[in-house]
Amino acid sequence: MARMRSLLLGALMLAARPLMGATIADDLYKTLTPGPYQVKIKGMLTRACARAIQVELAKHPLISKPKVDFDQETATFVIRPNGKLSQTELRAVLRRASKKMRLSTYELVIVRYMPAPK
Repeated sequence: MARMRSLLLGALMLAARPLMGATIADDLYKTLTPGPYQVKIKGMLTRACARAIQVELAKHPLISKPKVDFDQETATFVIRPNGKLSQTELRAVLRRASKKMRLSTYELVIVRYMPAPK
């Protein structure tokens, strides 16, 4: 009975996974298409780290409305219409912010598409 319960729980978690966000290893978000996103970022040590990431995100031509929340370890932004941003490009933005701060390296952990509420 316990095995059946754990299998059922595992199946439910897999089914709900798209709602919870995809991890960076998933193919679902290899390329970010136009729309709003939230990403989880590890490695921010101070609020200055969050500001550095926000500044670098704002410099990217395909990204608009960047906001970084130090306490939640998240960044939200919108990919502009007709734009596509790869995970590699997003990681490069984090590397540039990390080099400016010289405190730690930032790691992209989770990417979530955040559709507008209806």
